[in-house]
Amino acid sequence: MKKNSVLRKVLTISLAAAMMAGTGFTAVNSYVGMNVSVNAAETYAANSDELPFIPIAIRNQSTISAKEIVLGQTVTVNAKASKNNCTYAVYYKQKAQSEWTTKQRFGTNDTVTIKPAKATDYDVCVKVKDSTGKIIKKYFEVKVNEKLANTSTLSSENIVLGQKITAHGTATGGIGKYQYQVFYKQTAQSSWTKAQDFSENADVVFKPAKVTDYDVCVKVKDDTGKIEQKYFIVKVGEKLNNTSTISAVTIRQGASVTLKGSATGGAGNYTYAVYYKQKAQSKWTTKQNFDENAIVSVKPAQATDYDICIKVKDTDGTISKKYFTVTVN
Repeated sequence: MKKNSVLRKVLTISLAAAMMAGTGFTAVNSYVGMNVSVNAAETYAANSDELPFIPIAIRNQSTISAKEIVLGQTVTVNAKASKNNCTYAVYYKQKAQSEWTTKQRFGTNDTVTIKPAKATDYDVCVKVKDSTGKIIKKYFEVKVNEKLANTSTLSSENIVLGQKITAHGTATGGIGKYQYQVFYKQTAQSSWTKAQDFSENADVVFKPAKVTDYDVCVKVKDDTGKIEQKYFIVKVGEKLNNTSTISAVTIRQGASVTLKGSATGGAGNYTYAVYYKQKAQSKWTTKQNFDENAIVSVKPAQATDYDICIKVKDTDGTISKKYFTVTVN
């Protein structure tokens, strides 16, 4: 039969549109055996004896629930094809590996759940097979991250009144970018003060107002809304105060004076340094450099006035000085 002899410009069939939309196939598909070459730009009569056979191409329309998860979560494969009466098979593997794990062999079940065992990248393959045995594959990549972990830190957990604390927000794992929220309160109180609401700013500075212990809470949130909290205790002490003493301010030549280093406030333990000089001179003599020894004796050599300086240093490196004048007769 000659195609041109039966053409009538009554019905226009766009093969490309029909294939994409899945329309017009019921009528066309009934004319099996008429393997006529079809040009999508041509028109054919809407005459049932003359319409050519148009084969239906199968398309893999499968989807996956997520392309990035954290360890312990699952992904769901929704297998789907553009034709009915298809079967589905699902496979997965670690991207760095070559061997695939079969999650489901060909069957009619179209929903398959996969729970990756490691924090790494995975490949997922979904196969759809039609009644003729034709198989179409579709691949997905799934990134599996470690669980969200809050690794935030504080600049110090021991300060003196007037100093500031910096909370440095950091995290590992989770999904996407991180945001940070910071609260603090006096340990003895129940009400928290918000130093920063959730923000990508990772460094938050605040200044405790009293000499007492403070609780600090740093929260980290990832792009899924998952939140992890981390708590700290900050001890706020008085400012370093040098309370050192001297045994005498007037002595006879050849005698000694005893200096006793002491302090209050500050952070941690103290060390002491002792210096002296004749009042008329500018150069100091070091009797003791910074040391935990708190008692030091000085024996002036001349009958004149002497200046003595005791320095106290705490573990933060803060130094407080105290001066004495000793008259040697």
